[in-house]
Amino acid sequence: MKLIRSCLPAVFLFAISVPICGAETTYYVATNGNNSSNGLSWAAAVSNVEVAVQLANLSTGIVVIGDGTFAITNADWILVTNAITIRSLNGPTYTALDAQNVPLRRILYVNNALAMVSGLTLKRGSYSTWSGNNGPGALQLMAGTVSNCIVTANTAYYYGGVLMAGGVLVDCVIHANTTDGSTGIGGGIGLSGGEVINCIISNNVVSISGGGVTMSGGRMRDCQIMRNTPGTQFVPTDGGGVYMSGGTLERCVIKNNTGAFPRGGGVYMSGGSLVNCLVLNNASLSWGGGIFMNNSTSRVIHTTV
Repeated sequence: MKLIRSCLPAVFLFAISVPICGAETTYYVATNGNNSSNGLSWAAAVSNVEVAVQLANLSTGIVVIGDGTFAITNADWILVTNAITIRSLNGPTYTALDAQNVPLRRILYVNNALAMVSGLTLKRGSYSTWSGNNGPGALQLMAGTVSNCIVTANTAYYYGGVLMAGGVLVDCVIHANTTDGSTGIGGGIGLSGGEVINCIISNNVVSISGGGVTMSGGRMRDCQIMRNTPGTQFVPTDGGGVYMSGGTLERCVIKNNTGAFPRGGGVYMSGGSLVNCLVLNNASLSWGGGIFMNNSTSRVIHTTV
């Protein structure tokens, strides 16, 4: 199946203008597919997402994934470094990419400004090791857009669910991810750049700081950060919901985060800005049930605590 991307006019003899068209090729993935097929229709679908992505990379194409659970079989994760689109047929409740808790196997690495991923559940990634690269459990986003996805049940030494240095994460749920390293941070998301928009970050657990989010840069807006938990009462931790040393939280709701010991049940701040947010019903075992501000560079503006 061919989808027209762009057309450029070409002038031939007799002054006849004929369009020359670039094209995107769509490749299909189905649970009953065959990897020896060409993937160009549902009848000729492949069964492996990695195979379809490799084909799409040849033509800046589109990968459409049908209903079902699809195992990640790469040694590490699926690389999305070209301007391709990966999307499900019916949304994240119907289509999942599953790393099956295989040690050192994650799900997606996205690093192209024109790349788009949409409508998938990313689950059971595992990167519980101390090395030069200690996370994330499921998704690393450097550039591009990831939308309408569920990231859940992933584990890593650092950054249980998502690690972002750029790009846009929008309309996603980051739920029930964990870090299990002795110095693990960022149970749901580790954010140093890019934008997180209209996402729910919930029920993530971290071994040290930043139960929901560890943030050193970038921007989060219109998000809900709730029911996240760091560490245990016996381990010094900060930031039940958010551990923040830079960046901006804007128009976010931070609620029902618990267990920070000693500081910042909702938000621990050593930098960054909290703007037009609502911080409520958070609890700390020591100081700052709502917000703990650790230095003069932190800013809380038009925020209700």
